[in-house]
Amino acid sequence: GDAVPNPLTPADRPQVVRTGLLVLLAVVAAGVVAWLVGAGGGGPLDVVIDALSYLALAAPVVMFLVMFRSPKVTAPERSRLTAYVPLFVAAALFWMIFEQASSTLSQYARDHTDLDVLGVTISPVLYQSVNPAAIILLAPVFAWLWVRLGDRPSTAVKFALGLALAASSFLFLAGASAVAGEGRSPWWVLVVVYVVQTLGELCLSPVGLAATTLLAPRAFRGQAMALWFLGRAAPAQT
Repeated sequence: GDAVPNPLTPADRPQVVRTGLLVLLAVVAAGVVAWLVGAGGGGPLDVVIDALSYLALAAPVVMFLVMFRSPKVTAPERSRLTAYVPLFVAAALFWMIFEQASSTLSQYARDHTDLDVLGVTISPVLYQSVNPAAIILLAPVFAWLWVRLGDRPSTAVKFALGLALAASSFLFLAGASAVAGEGRSPWWVLVVVYVVQTLGELCLSPVGLAATTLLAPRAFRGQAMALWFLGRAAPAQT
């Protein structure tokens, strides 16, 4: 059979065991903290959710510290990793806005949106289909656009554009709510919000994946991809 390209040597096994024990200790500690913080205020499910929240917030910080301090990371790689930090923070801020789709925007659709469309009352749940539908329609356009433009605009500009679109979607929603006053906003308002956020996602998400592979240290390339997705997990808990 094929030889394993990077087998675990006997010398590496103690380190792997120590890492596993540290992870287990972190999970237990997060559970204890969640239980102490919410003592008497919720059930076991609330404790689990809070513990996952603390882990999701702490894990990226720990991972960055491990990579920065690792002797396997060279000086040029450490410089690229430093450049990656603001991109990671920007992505986390974007997902913090984007993940409101399943909470704040769902409540807005149910309680503050006129769901009558051409005489037909739609379910507020249908709004959750706008983002995937827009992704299917717009992803080929953006794929063609980024290939066409090459390195223009830069990764930082694409991230900034994604953040700006996410922020503008909520500014638009705030304006529509102000116009509606005590009434309900038209059904199309949330459609615009979701589409604008999807445009921001297409500016930031695939570019962030590419930046992660380019800027991650060679010894941590696989872990860096996990770190990128942790950038979405942490904001989802806030």
